[in-house]
Amino acid sequence: VANVFKNNASLDACYADLIYVKKTNTSRIVRYWKSSKFIIGSFSRGWSPPHPTFFVRRSVYERYGNFNLKSNAFKLNNIQMEGNVSNGLSRNFKSTKIVAKVFDAKMNNGFIRGRFILENLNTYLFSSNFTSSWNLSELSKYFENSRFVDLEGRMSTTTSYKGNIAFNHKFKNMFLNASHSSDLNFRDVYFSYDDFPLKFNIESMNCKLVDQNLAIYSSSSNISKSNIDFNGEIQNLSAYILESAPKIYVSGNIVSKNLDLVELMTLGDIAKNKKLKPIMPDWLNITTYINAKNFEYKTFESSAL
Repeated sequence: VANVFKNNASLDACYADLIYVKKTNTSRIVRYWKSSKFIIGSFSRGWSPPHPTFFVRRSVYERYGNFNLKSNAFKLNNIQMEGNVSNGLSRNFKSTKIVAKVFDAKMNNGFIRGRFILENLNTYLFSSNFTSSWNLSELSKYFENSRFVDLEGRMSTTTSYKGNIAFNHKFKNMFLNASHSSDLNFRDVYFSYDDFPLKFNIESMNCKLVDQNLAIYSSSSNISKSNIDFNGEIQNLSAYILESAPKIYVSGNIVSKNLDLVELMTLGDIAKNKKLKPIMPDWLNITTYINAKNFEYKTFESSAL
C-alpha cells in the first residue's frame, strides 16, 4: 500500500480485491471478493469497495477531517422487527424498500414501538407511526449545544412522520419540510435555560405538535416563585428551536396563583449584580389573557388581577 502511494503522487485513495481465509488455516481461501474499477456515481447506486482494502492518504483526513461518530450514539436494545426488505425492480438503492410491520425497541427507562416504511436509500424517504416513552435526561444527550440545561423528566409521545430523514446536519431542513404530528405528554420536567439563573419546572403538560405549531391543551408550570397554568397555541416553535425562524408567537390563557413580574421580565437581583437583561426579547410575541391570584412587581402587589 505504501508503495502504491509512493509511486503515484496524484493518488488520494486505493483499494483492491479482498481474500477471506480460514482463521485456523490462513492458506485456505473461503471467499474471494473480486472488486471492480471505480466509476463516478457508483456509490449512489449501491457499489462499495472491499472495506478492509480501502486506504486513504493522511492529507485527505487533514483536508476534510477525520471520520467521526457522535460521542453519544443513539442506543436501542432488545430490538424486535417483523417485515420485509426488497431491492426493487432496478435492484439498487433507489428502488430499495424496507417495510417494518412491527418494530419494538427499548432504551434506558424508555421504549419505541410502531411501524415504518423506508424507501429510496439515496434520499431516505421515511413514513412511520410510533408510540414512545423517553427519559428526558437520556434524550438530551443526543442534542449538541442544547439550550436546555440539566434536563430531566418524562415524555410520552404518539407520532406520525412522513418525509426524508438523514443522520447529519441535513435532517434539520428535512424535518421542517416533512409532514408530522405528535401527541405529547410531559411529567415532572426540570431544566434551566441557557445562562438564565431561574429554574423551570413543568409539573404536567398535554399538547399536540403539528408541523411547526404546538397546541397546548393543559399545562402546569413553575418558574422560580411564579406558577403558570397555560392553555393555547405556540406557532413557529420547531422552526425557532432549529434556528430557522426569527420569532415564536404565543397566544392563549394564563391562570396563576402567584406571578412575580420582576423575575419573569428581568434577571433583577438574581443576576448577581449583572446588568438587567429582558427575558422576553424580540424573538417572543405574546398575546394572552392573564388571571393572577397574586401579582407582584417590585413594591406593587395585587390580588385577583
